[in-house]
This record gives sequence, C-alpha cells and structure tokens, in this order.
Amino acid sequence: MELSLQEIVSDAIESDLICEGGASKPISHMFKDPDMTFGEMRDMFKSIFSGETTITEKTDGQNLMVTYKDGKFGFARNRETLKEPMDRAKLGEFFEGKEDGLKDAFCKSAKNLEKALSSIDTQTLGKIFSNGRNFLNVEIVYPPFKNLVDYGNRCILQLNALDEFDGEWNEVGENTEYLSELENLLSAHKALKQEMFTIQPQNVLTIAHSPTAKQALETILESLDKLASGLGYDSTIKDYFDEKWKKRITDSCSRYGFDVDPDSMFVQEFSDRLSRISGRRPTKSDVVTFAKKAGINPRTDDYRSLVAELESGADEVNEEILVPIEDFITMAGVLIMKNVTGFLAADPNKTSKRILSSLDSAIRKIEEGEVQLAPDKMKLFRKNLRKIEKYQDKYIPAEGVLVRYRGKVYKITSHFAPVNQILGLIKYK
Repeated sequence: MELSLQEIVSDAIESDLICEGGASKPISHMFKDPDMTFGEMRDMFKSIFSGETTITEKTDGQNLMVTYKDGKFGFARNRETLKEPMDRAKLGEFFEGKEDGLKDAFCKSAKNLEKALSSIDTQTLGKIFSNGRNFLNVEIVYPPFKNLVDYGNRCILQLNALDEFDGEWNEVGENTEYLSELENLLSAHKALKQEMFTIQPQNVLTIAHSPTAKQALETILESLDKLASGLGYDSTIKDYFDEKWKKRITDSCSRYGFDVDPDSMFVQEFSDRLSRISGRRPTKSDVVTFAKKAGINPRTDDYRSLVAELESGADEVNEEILVPIEDFITMAGVLIMKNVTGFLAADPNKTSKRILSSLDSAIRKIEEGEVQLAPDKMKLFRKNLRKIEKYQDKYIPAEGVLVRYRGKVYKITSHFAPVNQILGLIKYK
C-alpha cells in the first residue's frame, strides 16, 4: 500500500506512548468523559473560537511532579512516589539504565527546580504545597532527549498545574490560586531563569479571528449536528454508547428468538456490562436477574449463546461505536490547530519535515516486512494509519492543546497520537 505522505495532515497528535502523565492523572479526551453532553461540546467549541476560553499548548516533553514536605523538596513519577517523594539522588536511581539522556533530563531539571523554589520562604512553600499534599506538575523540554516536536536548543520547565491529592493519593483537582501565587513569587525573585532551564507558565495560544476560522467552526458544528442527530444536545456520550449497545442487544435477542423491550432493565444492565464507557459493570448474575424479569429463561442454550456472542465481541463493538466520536474530535482538533498561532516549536517547517520523514520510514519498514509486528500490533498500525489518511493536510509541529472547561481539563489533538503510536511500534517493538 502506497501512502502520499506529502499530503498527510500536519496537525498535532496526542501521545499515549511518551511519558505524558507521570504521577499525575492522564489528561482526558472529551470522548472519555461519559457525562459530557453534545451541548457542552458545542458550547466548548464556540467558546474556543470566540476566544472566551483560554487554550494552552500541550508540550511534547517529560512529566515531573515536585512538592515540599517536612522541610524538603521531593519528586514523584508514580503513585508510590507521590506518597513518599524522592530526593534528587533517588530520582537519579529511578532513571538509572533508562534511555540515553533521560536521567540527565530529570536530574538537571530537578536541581534547577529546587534552586528556583528555594527562593520562596519556607512558610509560603508549606502553604502552597500543603506539606506534600499538593504537587507542582512540570513538563520538561530537554534538547538532548527529544520526542517528536523540536523546540530547538531551549531547556524549558513548563508549569502545567498545581495538582491537589486526597489522603489516598487520588488527584482531586487543581489549585489555580496557589499556582498563580507561586509563578508571581518566582518572577518577583528573578528565579525563572536558572543555570540550564527557563521556568515558564503554560504557553497560551491565540485563535485566529478570520473567515477561515469562522468556516472551521461552522464545519465543526455541522458535524456535531450529525453526530447528535436522533439523540439531542442534552444527551451525553454515555447515552450515545447506550443507544448503540441497546440496538445491538435487541437485534441479537431477536435473532435468538427473544422479544425484549429496548428500555427494559435487562437491556440497560446488559448494556452497562458491555459498554466501555459505563461507570457500572453489573455481574452476569445481575443480568440474569433482569433477564428473568424480561421473560427470558437464562438456563437455555440460546441465552448462553447470546451472552457468549455479545461478550466475546464487546471490544470490537466498543471500538466501532467510538469511531464516529473519535473521528469527529480528531477533525475538530485538525481545524482548531490550523487556526492557532504561538506554538513553541523552533522551526515549524523543519519539524514537520522531520516528522513526515520518520513516519514515512516507519510505514515503509512495516509495509515491506522489514519490521515484523504481532497481529495485535499490526491491527493497531492499520487503525492509526486510517486516522492519518482520513484528514489530509500538512503537519503542525505541536502535540495538541489543552482546554479548561467547567472545572475539567481536556486535551484536543489531531494526528499526534496515531503518528506517535506508529513510530512507537518501531521504537518499542
């Protein structure tokens, strides 16, 4: 199969393979929020293009969490180290033997962070970090250890958020007030520029106010109208999944001779058990209970065959249901990022060409059999290739944008994830 890479999209893509989250909770896509309504999606996109909602760049770097506990600075990369933060020495041990440059990226950035934060008095540090309960979420851009996007020779520590955790070390929110205070103090103490790294807040992007941007928004809203058709704008993404699963269940029941009401508790419970996005997962016994109430004998071979058929194909059906929503949000990401200015990439054209060249090489190696992939990885390759081919443009050298909407943070990307995953299939084969 030949691919015209010079015509493939130039928009950023979300990275699932690169160390995005570290100890913090991964930033979610809208389609992973079951309570998000189509009306909220519409309002969000309108507010993005009107400039009412601030959007920031999702940097393609490495994530590090830092706190101040018992009079010392500590660092975290996972749940365990949130509870018992590492000092710089232990942080170095944590990355011992990892990829070239990775240990340096974390240890040198940790050293610069400690020095910068030490400019703030201990009482204020104790308040801001709540003695180890709050963590500063930092993205490291370190030139010797590059991901996909090239930021030039700049060493950057981007302050993403001040994350708050509960007693079980579950992330419960962001403290924007304390983050703002911390940023102001670092600036007042002239601590933003360190020996190697420059500390900076999130990079705020500007959305163009142009006929092209207006047309982009119209295209997004028209596509959203089609997606929400038959459900309405008050419906949630969970409702969308429920409708698809209920139809699948009732159609399967008809084939096995079971006459069921699509709105029955049996169908709802079975839908919740099978749906990837449901917050509930009823047991088989729960489903049996409601099958009996629906007039179905769960002891029959037909019932057992029905359940086995639906459960064995659940992953594939969930993927099928998700595709229209995922494609819509990818398309919206393409159009948003085409109309955004202010990305951090050093040389956009050079970075775009490098991404294209790397992708072209990876595809060729896989297609020609130079790199042998297991069946599940080949399926992932085909899936991501489809996403890349679907929206053709030229690559924008950025991972994506972050949107804070009604107390939640969402990432909007275009083709960064599919490209990054294809390259990851080569790198981590």
